[in-house]
Amino acid sequence: MLRNYLVTTFRSLTRHKTYVLMTLLGLTAGFASSLLILQYVRYELSYDQDLPNVEHIAQFSTRFDNPGRDPIFITGAPGPAHNVLAPAFPEIDVTTRVYAQTYLIKRGQDVFREPGIRMVDPEFFDVFDLQIVKGTRSGALDTNHSVLLSESAAKKYFGNTDPIGKTLDLDDNLRPRTLTVVAVFLDPPPNSSFDWQLIYRFEPSFYTKRPWMAEHWISVNCQLFAKIRPGTDLNALNQALPEFEKNHIPNATFNQQEMNLHELISLSMISLKDYHLFSRERGQTPQYVWVSTYALIAVIILGIACFNFVNLGIARASERGREVALRKVLGAKRSSLIFQFLMESTLLALLGLGMGLLLTELLLPYFGYWVDGKLSIEYIGSKSILPWIGLLLFLVGVLGGLYPAVYLANIRPAAVLHANNSESGTRRGWVRFILVVTQFMVSVVLLVSTTVIYLQTNFAMGKDLGFTKEGLIVVRGLYHKKVQDKREVLRELALSIPGVTHVGFSSAVPGDFNENNNFVRIPSESGSQDLLLGELRIGPDFIETYQAKLLAGRSLQRDRQQDNSTDYQQKNKKIVSILINDLAATKLGYPSPNAAIGQIVQLSKGQNKGMQNAEIVGVLNNFHLKSIKHPIRPMFYHYSQKSMGTMSVRFAGVDGPKILSALERRWKELILEVPFRSEYLTIYLGHMYKQEQRITGLFAFFSGLAVMIACLGLYGLVLMTTKRRSKEIAIRKVLGANLSQVMALVLWQFSRPALVANIAAWPIAYCTMDWWLQSFAYRIFLSPTFFVGASALTLLLAWITVAGQVWRVARVHPSIALRYID
Repeated sequence: MLRNYLVTTFRSLTRHKTYVLMTLLGLTAGFASSLLILQYVRYELSYDQDLPNVEHIAQFSTRFDNPGRDPIFITGAPGPAHNVLAPAFPEIDVTTRVYAQTYLIKRGQDVFREPGIRMVDPEFFDVFDLQIVKGTRSGALDTNHSVLLSESAAKKYFGNTDPIGKTLDLDDNLRPRTLTVVAVFLDPPPNSSFDWQLIYRFEPSFYTKRPWMAEHWISVNCQLFAKIRPGTDLNALNQALPEFEKNHIPNATFNQQEMNLHELISLSMISLKDYHLFSRERGQTPQYVWVSTYALIAVIILGIACFNFVNLGIARASERGREVALRKVLGAKRSSLIFQFLMESTLLALLGLGMGLLLTELLLPYFGYWVDGKLSIEYIGSKSILPWIGLLLFLVGVLGGLYPAVYLANIRPAAVLHANNSESGTRRGWVRFILVVTQFMVSVVLLVSTTVIYLQTNFAMGKDLGFTKEGLIVVRGLYHKKVQDKREVLRELALSIPGVTHVGFSSAVPGDFNENNNFVRIPSESGSQDLLLGELRIGPDFIETYQAKLLAGRSLQRDRQQDNSTDYQQKNKKIVSILINDLAATKLGYPSPNAAIGQIVQLSKGQNKGMQNAEIVGVLNNFHLKSIKHPIRPMFYHYSQKSMGTMSVRFAGVDGPKILSALERRWKELILEVPFRSEYLTIYLGHMYKQEQRITGLFAFFSGLAVMIACLGLYGLVLMTTKRRSKEIAIRKVLGANLSQVMALVLWQFSRPALVANIAAWPIAYCTMDWWLQSFAYRIFLSPTFFVGASALTLLLAWITVAGQVWRVARVHPSIALRYID
């Protein structure tokens, strides 16, 4: 019996090659896209899941509710919290801090800039159970002269030799020392939130001159982890944290006024296994939003392919009415017919799945590169994809083929054979209509979304930032004490390069995460007012280098002692010079930029350190220091010679690579101990929108795929419909209809579902994109052109898909079309 079913299925499929081809193309595209996204989603969901005891580790994050500012979210915690959390909560066994640092590592004559350095507390191994492959971790954190290396770091510094007992020289720009390698641990996997390369003990006594590292509650410089006892409810712990903050975060004095820091600082805990997906770092959209979006796209694409499968199956049913009727007359049971048709649909789904899997294997490396993930398909083991493949096969082959199978099995032989044609009815037509509308509706939503995301990304990357970003090279590493005294010489050397026009120093550049803030007081007769302004340290030539606009006053100058505010927090200078931006001038209450010039304000010297008088000598235009997701904030700028960690070089008339090469040569001639680091500012700023560029590409790919699948289904329907209506078309031509009238009639029939789909898609696309655009402080307007353009494109593609086949059938001479009787 099974052999008979298989033979019948094979004959049926080989007899209808066009139907099989259309179906397989749609299924292959749907399966491949779904499997690609499935692998990405599984990769994202697997982050940190293999870490030992991950379910008992929590990470702290901090929210700062600054006056007059939007909340700032940072996945870190103040250093002092480490000492008081465990005693305050019995549910917390132990906490440990992890400081991410980038220092210089020397091995012989070689100098490396190492971004993977982690300073940790002695309790680190009570929280994280690193897998040691060489040496021992016992006593590794008892001294600050021992270091643990990852396998890749060990190979980087020592090659294939045994690193245990060997030494590395650490230059942290504070207290250089020699570290002895005591252990090597397994490299963190690609799907890990941690990139630990060198681990050694954090020694608070080394940082007494940098109290913000471990003593200040208002500074967040570390990640704080806690080992939680089994059965602990993190929600209950989070609800108890406000009371903890009130009792343990001390007040501080700024501008001679006491401030309740617990009103500014809010701690929260998140399970480490959820950290990657749900953490909200620096106002960025949490990762779970994008993972959910991609998963939804996978479901949508698979749904379109499944709808296409069902639609073609229903259309093909119009040709199989007499076949079913005759088989019923000859004794075939309804259950056997359903089984037969389900076998056909399952076999088609199996073929489509096999081709989709092959296409997935071919595309996976490129897709993984695009989404920035190391993706691979596993067929055996705990991460096997076979259960998912079985589920997809069941959903498409069985459930997708169920309705056409039941419909065919319910055909009444008398009605079909009496009419001498295949049964047709309005119910089936409505089902096909709804499926086609759904396919095109999804296609329109994806097309509109792709257009909006693409235009918003282009708007973000092309927006006038208030300065000229082209022609700028940023050189970093000038914070190092071996470079500080050579800055001016380096500047002169850079200016000597043909093509270099300006060189400016600063503590940060646009695109850096710079959340340095300071309280500024406005003295007045009615009382003082404190405002929190952003702070950026700049050199005298910074404004000219970035070609920002000076709206009033003057820029900072080297030869004016008042303009150099170096260490004004420690030195008793009577007055220092500052610049402010136009927004700060407005916030400070000045009616115009000119009105701000010469005004005296007071700056906070720091926690419990009093105030410093400052004269406003210039007002700058409002230029962007962060992505346009964030609004421009009120800023003040001052010249602090010690704090110039970056050098910006403007060039013109010469190719960038030549300037870079000349800069590197001059750096190495002057500075041997610190590696040269540089980048083009345009490329660096582009990284801020990497996620948007990735989304644009993915949406473009999958929206094109959705339209292709929808058009494939429409083409299959046209083939079968025009074949069924060939005599009708011939009779219309006999009665006087011309070719254009016949074309218009059939085109209108297939245009209706596309038009209905567009009307239904517009509100969905509008609401979705309006929500997404809310994440940008500066955004494009949702123009009707986006929606009309997507609708016109889908309608045009539908016409192109239909027109060729209709034209071919309509051109057949009526005598030929009417010669045969169905």
